[in-house]
Amino acid sequence: MTVALVLAAAVMLAACGGCGTTATTSPGTAAASPVASNQNAMPLPAPTIAGTLAFARVTSGFDEGDVVRTGDICVVRTDGTGLTPLTVGSADEAQPAWSPDGRQIAYAAYRLADGSSSTVRIMNADGTGRRRLLRSALAGQWPAWSPDGTQVAFFQPAREIRDWLASWSGLVVVDAAGEGPPWRPTGGDVAKGDRFAAWAPDGTIFFLRSRLGDVFSVRHDGSALTRVTTGGGHGAFALSPDGKQLAIYDQEHDHLVLLPASGDGTPVVLVDNMSQYVPSLSVRLAWSPDGTALAFAASSDRARTPYPPGSALYVVSADGSGLSVVPNTGKVWDPAWRPE
Repeated sequence: MTVALVLAAAVMLAACGGCGTTATTSPGTAAASPVASNQNAMPLPAPTIAGTLAFARVTSGFDEGDVVRTGDICVVRTDGTGLTPLTVGSADEAQPAWSPDGRQIAYAAYRLADGSSSTVRIMNADGTGRRRLLRSALAGQWPAWSPDGTQVAFFQPAREIRDWLASWSGLVVVDAAGEGPPWRPTGGDVAKGDRFAAWAPDGTIFFLRSRLGDVFSVRHDGSALTRVTTGGGHGAFALSPDGKQLAIYDQEHDHLVLLPASGDGTPVVLVDNMSQYVPSLSVRLAWSPDGTALAFAASSDRARTPYPPGSALYVVSADGSGLSVVPNTGKVWDPAWRPE
């Protein structure tokens, strides 16, 4: 009788995976590290993957009784050491993007008072030498560097962002030195909600058309505009450094998945139930320079209201194992991994 009860209990325990944790398994890979359904029940370890991340640390203030979340660009090592603020002031800064040589950071700066305008700016990796990307007042956000570091892509807003219904649209490419006129690779094909540019090594630019929930690509010269994914429901993406894989936040199913950059194939789930880590459902993804890991956190998506509250800063291996959290950062937006 006793043996039977013990065996029955063992079978039930195995069937529920330990009754308290869930495991995400990527097809063709080893099982991922256990992921707690409640972060308080099983704190995640610090990452074992070395590197430096930039991000926007979220702060909160009050404007006529309403919570106004703002950001300051910071850097930190993945073990939680070396936390350094790079921008501290009255502006609201977010969306850092490293230059390919790791010496500069492009970012978006917003007015603190009403959020009515934004500009893309560039600074040195230590926070010095801040300047506007363009001398003109052309508004923009979500900057991304070209592979050779000579150009920056960003998105120009369709309307003033004080209107919470405003969507961001208009892919723009400019010279990183701030010289020469900007141009639009997508030409007249502009859709509200375009964002998250990423350059492939061959110069192809990938971006998310969030109104449709799919990733698109276009050549630098504006040719070959292509809808890469067709399933919809994608809330964010990041292109691997070699340009061969897309990491996608499948918002519809609440998964972080991998997919070939061609858009073909079956998605491989890396992290399930993403909303338990980034509750705002507004996610930003970043690959490590060697393509072996991903960082993710909340996104400073101004198209949402209220502004997303931020999240912890997470790291996961590209095979779905080793989910971890960077210590000491507080609530953050927009991780970006420094090239090494």
